[in-house]
Amino acid sequence: MDHLYIKYIHRFSVLVLGTLIIAGIVAFIIQDHKTLTIHKEFFSYACGIPLIAMRSDNKNWKRRSYILLLFFCFYLPPKIFTLLGVQRLSFSFISYIIVLSFLSFIVWLFYFVKK
Repeated sequence: MDHLYIKYIHRFSVLVLGTLIIAGIVAFIIQDHKTLTIHKEFFSYACGIPLIAMRSDNKNWKRRSYILLLFFCFYLPPKIFTLLGVQRLSFSFISYIIVLSFLSFIVWLFYFVKK
């Protein structure tokens, strides 16, 4: 796998994991809700922000390809969720812990692969 893809997947996983941890703390502890609700727009930001960070690290990308990738990262995830009829995802505390465990494993795996 190309180094840029590995870097993107790693940054994507770290961003999603960090955001889910903060959202879980707010929803489950501070607001005392029984479920955590994530709207479809979350995934467009989670896909696009690591790409912006990679662009600042790697200057040899062509401008057109970068703009096209950025458009697809912010535009396609909400459209895919809309086509599937999903407006939001709701997680109970147990399913939230399972998702966090899976993402933590992916982040740990990429830290291990980097070394």
